[in-house]
Amino acid sequence: SAVMAEMEDSSLPAASQLGTKEYWDAHYSLELGNYEESQDEGEIWFGKQAETRAIQYILAQAAESGVRVLDFGCGNGHFLRRLRSARCDWGELRGTDYSEPSIDLCTKIEQEQREEEQQEILYTVFDILSSSSLDGMGGARFDFIHDKGTWDAISLSDDRSTRLVAYRIALDRLLSARGQFVIVSCNYTTAELRGFFEEDQQLECVSELPEVKKPAAAFSFGGKTGAPFHTAVFKRR
Repeated sequence: SAVMAEMEDSSLPAASQLGTKEYWDAHYSLELGNYEESQDEGEIWFGKQAETRAIQYILAQAAESGVRVLDFGCGNGHFLRRLRSARCDWGELRGTDYSEPSIDLCTKIEQEQREEEQQEILYTVFDILSSSSLDGMGGARFDFIHDKGTWDAISLSDDRSTRLVAYRIALDRLLSARGQFVIVSCNYTTAELRGFFEEDQQLECVSELPEVKKPAAAFSFGGKTGAPFHTAVFKRR
């Protein structure tokens, strides 16, 4: 397809160690050790501004009670803890990551910090790229699926086009009929994100959230330093 051909374009980010599970296992093993030693929860990927923009959008859209939110690549779980603090009547808050140390960190923070009256956040080891891992999610469907940097990371691979196919299959299985997919990227423009996720005609871009200014301390990810963040929202056609 045209998109698959485009994905070989040299203008797209090159393969990187950030596209490997080994990198993230090592990263979150270190973060887990830091938390156990000093209660340091670790960094907020792309900074708080990018996270805030997605949270404000979801809160504005989540008018009904019982809304279910899934975070693809939850990292240290910060996004979901902030979402919970809004005290909406969530149906489910679920974080997934293919890195077991990431889920260990999230679970430990949850056990130590969740107050008795707070809703529990569920954390699951889940590999978006694995069909057997997807089967393990059962028939779960979510009203919002959020991705902040996960597609950015896993796409930094020579196998990018195959990974995109697996990612889109996971989206199709896990997004509810009227659900919304909110993706924050610093590697790709909104036009490039539309090329990735509209190409199979399953989704359409319905909103582009205002661009977040680059942080004072330039963020470097996949070879791009101080890149602006692009947040796009997709729904089923």
